[in-house]
Amino acid sequence: FINKQKKGFSMKKILSLLALLVMTLTAFATDYTGHRTVTYGSNPSTESDDAVLTITDNGDNTFNVTFKDVINVAPDGYTDNYGTYTFSNVHGTTENGVTTIDLSNLSASVENCSFYGVTEASEGVLFAKFNAEKAYATFSAMIGSWSKSTISAVFGVDDFESTGGGEPGGGE
Repeated sequence: FINKQKKGFSMKKILSLLALLVMTLTAFATDYTGHRTVTYGSNPSTESDDAVLTITDNGDNTFNVTFKDVINVAPDGYTDNYGTYTFSNVHGTTENGVTTIDLSNLSASVENCSFYGVTEASEGVLFAKFNAEKAYATFSAMIGSWSKSTISAVFGVDDFESTGGGEPGGGE
């Protein structure tokens, strides 16, 4: 009977330690909401003020940068949904509280793209600056299943001396 109580007590400790370990290994994401401009191929650019950029800190100086719901609206109202673009495990450097990512020749996963078969973007160029209050990010990449075109997006304002840029809208 005494051994069973000790096992139960030890099991509680083990479960508590496992829970603590999982919490410390969990990546933290910040959603920024702000202005974004999207350009696809030679189509006119589309601007929106409610765009979402998510930056996930993986805890090892790498980040996942996600441009959510990249959409272009034609002058006639036709909407193309180019999907959600995620650049995973990209290295960033932090100085004076601002993290900068400046990389090229990347690939990005693409989800929910309305173009048949597009699940990845290639030849990606990513630049981002962010802190707890705001973010600025740009990307360009090639997409398409049989004929490739360039897609690009600019999120926020590159102004880290004042209050420009997208603002945090929550975390995960």
